Amino acid sequence: MQSATLAEKESIQASGGRVGNVKLTYLARGKPGPNNYAAFITDTESWVTPRHKHTFDQMKICLRGGTNYAGIETPAGSVVYIGESVHYGPQKREAGTLQFTVQFGGASGMGYVSGDERRAAMAELKKTGEFKDGVYTWVDKDGKRHNQDSFEVCVEHVLGRKLVYPKPRYNEMIVLNPDHYEWGKPDANGVSIKWLASFTERGTRVGMVRLDAGATWNAGMHKAPEVLLVTKGSVRRGDTAHPLHTAFGLEPMEGPIAIHADEPAELWYLQMPVHDD
Repeated sequence: MQSATLAEKESIQASGGRVGNVKLTYLARGKPGPNNYAAFITDTESWVTPRHKHTFDQMKICLRGGTNYAGIETPAGSVVYIGESVHYGPQKREAGTLQFTVQFGGASGMGYVSGDERRAAMAELKKTGEFKDGVYTWVDKDGKRHNQDSFEVCVEHVLGRKLVYPKPRYNEMIVLNPDHYEWGKPDANGVSIKWLASFTERGTRVGMVRLDAGATWNAGMHKAPEVLLVTKGSVRRGDTAHPLHTAFGLEPMEGPIAIHADEPAELWYLQMPVHDD
């Protein structure tokens, strides 16, 4: 199990070849392979990206501020799912926006190339070209000028081959409004679940968990990695307290991991896709 808070992790400045800047703080990370992932909080100074796509899935929750995706506003509380190979944006994020994001391998099993790997690739590629406005530009040996999406060129550099995107399972990103959903009936231990949505044949699932004061909930019982973020109150695992905006990363079937609430608390909850083959 991994866990961290924004204050406990060293932050890095993330540009990714995009316009603007955010302070990015990793809270949990997975292991190499189809189930790899990265969970992080971004605190925005300014951030603009062109319309683009990725080879992985993303699940986001806006904690403060908001983002505009090609005219679609996602204010605080919104949950956004962006499937692999799905075009989204252009996006413009408000200054001061605080957003929690999990990037993870999608249903295709292609996996996830980490941000650290992409940043290292960018450093290498800057020796032979330029990143500007989300695009990488270079001139080949014959003097021909080329433009390519900055994410795409970095992933290709890491993989050492031309990138082939999996077929998108959705036409657009999906925006969820958790406040418009109903909580399930509390169980005998004072735990309520609010499931928001399930995606693809691999069973990616997102929801919320609410614990009454004194309640205990056992996590880590899923066949793929799970990530949880404390969105209200605080919880503890054993003698370790985890306050607001603490993230938990759980490996497949790592549990039961007892999460206890001394005060009323809520957690945002992601189950990643199951790859049995």
